[in-house]
Amino acid sequence: MVKKKENIIIKPEIEDISFKSGNIKEDVVLHSPKTPTIIEQMIESELPWDVQEQTSYIIERKTDTQFLNYENDVILNTLTKPTKSTPELYTLSSGSISEIYSPLEQNIGNYYKLKQLISYDYKNPTFNEINNYPGVDLNYNGEQIVKNLKNLMENCVDRIIEAYPNFILISAYRSLTLNRMIGGSHDNSNHISGCAIDFKISEEHTSYIFNWCIKNLPEFYELMWAYPERGNKSWIHISYKKGQNIKRTTLASEREDIHKSYGGYRRGYKQEYQEGIVEAIQNLV
Repeated sequence: MVKKKENIIIKPEIEDISFKSGNIKEDVVLHSPKTPTIIEQMIESELPWDVQEQTSYIIERKTDTQFLNYENDVILNTLTKPTKSTPELYTLSSGSISEIYSPLEQNIGNYYKLKQLISYDYKNPTFNEINNYPGVDLNYNGEQIVKNLKNLMENCVDRIIEAYPNFILISAYRSLTLNRMIGGSHDNSNHISGCAIDFKISEEHTSYIFNWCIKNLPEFYELMWAYPERGNKSWIHISYKKGQNIKRTTLASEREDIHKSYGGYRRGYKQEYQEGIVEAIQNLV
């Protein structure tokens, strides 16, 4: 049942103003109009955080820690606990008080904030209720997820963006629930641990980006040329694992002729993955 929105009335502030010259004091009380803040609206009506706000990012909705201020050495709010009925993390809108206090405002690498790396934009409306806060999955530590994202962005993604400013982030961290709902990825996906992102470059073939990454990135765990036959819907998947970067290169494709041109080892339920390609050849597409 949706609670009916109540009219919010905030009493005006009272100002006692004195004359600066002489000993004469003004005894008239002035009443100043005042616009209620988000917190005052919540106190008066107990409305949720997202009332009358244009939302776009995932964050706490109405949680036990929404007023918590964090210290600089704390990279994640680990006190938030998921609930079975309603996700504690929902959306963050511009101007929200949560945006000021949230650890999600911290920079991860040179070009992205944490809130951007956990946000998602999928057409299915049921995705809007998914808790995608790092640490919501019991087997994955939230602090470690953020550290993994930092390593990935600083060692790989920042370098790519500096070479290709038209960088488009498709997906970074995904909770186990979100990962299952979008399909096409297994429970052992590196996205779940914050070790992987999917991206593309505006008006650029993914084959060129794939080849640039091989030649210019000193470290990565896996680099995937994903479904080049899809044209501008193709993307690059890259992952980074500190101390485990084996520089595996992968082709993902549903076209048999592309796979046959490489002739390498294939895996996956539909045999759509092929390992060990050393160059993405645009002419095959």
